[in-house]
Amino acid sequence: MASSLDQIGPVTRTVADAAALQELIGGWDPRDSTSLNEPVPALVDAARYMFVAGGIGITPILPMVRHVARRGRPWTLIYGGRTLTSMAFIDELRKVPAGDLRVIPEDEYGLLDLDYFLGTPCADTAVYCCGPGRLIDAVEMRCAAWPLTCRLWVAGRWVWPWISVCTP
Repeated sequence: MASSLDQIGPVTRTVADAAALQELIGGWDPRDSTSLNEPVPALVDAARYMFVAGGIGITPILPMVRHVARRGRPWTLIYGGRTLTSMAFIDELRKVPAGDLRVIPEDEYGLLDLDYFLGTPCADTAVYCCGPGRLIDAVEMRCAAWPLTCRLWVAGRWVWPWISVCTP
């Protein structure tokens, strides 16, 4: 029997990064007999959360959005994909309360306008990104000018290293 136990340490750069990522994706999963129905202690705290997902990069972002919504924090998700019909978890995302969901299919609207969403720094905002390497590079570039009270967490990159976490 395989055991998940939310083991992320080997795919992050530091123990602090693993702890921060664990706080977002850890917790109870009723379909996982190895998970515990216990609260995950808050390790990354921000006044506001911004999520950027490209394609299947939505997979690790969805539980993060749910977690932030359960904590009652404001959040925005910018989700890009090639076509609306190819974008996963749309129905599930629409059920997550108290957030600002932006679904942006490329065939209808073009590429994500990251200058619009990330061009103006937002204090006390944690930015989480998962998707193709070029998307992550573009998000990292725009967040580099954000104040140190903000954090950029790269949840997944479709090229090695698969997960990298950084703070600008």
